[in-house]
Amino acid sequence: MVLDLGGGGLFGDNGLFKPSPDDGQVDTAAGNRTIPEDQTEDTHELDWKAEWVSGTTYAIDNWCEYRGTAYKCILGNTNQIPPNVTYWELVSSDSLLVDGVAKHCLVNPATGTMLNPSELNDGIFLGTGNNATADTIGKYAEIAFDNAVRLKRFRQYGHTYNNGDGVWKVQYFNIYTAEWIDWITGLSTRTTKTWSDYSTGAVIITSRIRLVCTTVDTFGSGYSSVTEIEVIL
Repeated sequence: MVLDLGGGGLFGDNGLFKPSPDDGQVDTAAGNRTIPEDQTEDTHELDWKAEWVSGTTYAIDNWCEYRGTAYKCILGNTNQIPPNVTYWELVSSDSLLVDGVAKHCLVNPATGTMLNPSELNDGIFLGTGNNATADTIGKYAEIAFDNAVRLKRFRQYGHTYNNGDGVWKVQYFNIYTAEWIDWITGLSTRTTKTWSDYSTGAVIITSRIRLVCTTVDTFGSGYSSVTEIEVIL
């Protein structure tokens, strides 16, 4: 997994990884670093070992920096210099965390198991066919961002091809554990071609989000429709 998360530097005061003294973390060669509380309400602690050092024993999931690049240990080792792929996974060579705004949703066409997933973020609202649909629980559409982004709010642009009894959830990709995590749940399908109000969740940091069908709407032969979605801070 390589996270190409934008420009601006991975480390230091403006980087993704920097000390957070307010929550007890210490910026030392042997200490951990966390994302500061002013960046997210859900602080992700990294087992951060700072610069790679010869003679240090690294365990699985230890993180280190070597020549300006972040690596995660995938096999315990000593004196195995990154980027030896047997022992190290490249995480990012140039990373900057940004606040999520509407334009980030439009950069890359959505993919997934829904019918016409790319309709979800094409910026087109008119017409009857500009919608992504799910006819089975678990079908999803996924948007990948070009940067790691902070997000807090979600809204959807509905469609008349709904009775309003379907349910969506939004998941985010945890870039530290490589897992999909439920974020905002219980979102009813919307019956009008208008924007919903924003639903607010915990502040997250992610590079991808998914809209997932959890209950299929009863419209027609049974499918849930959505025209567009938007996620922002």
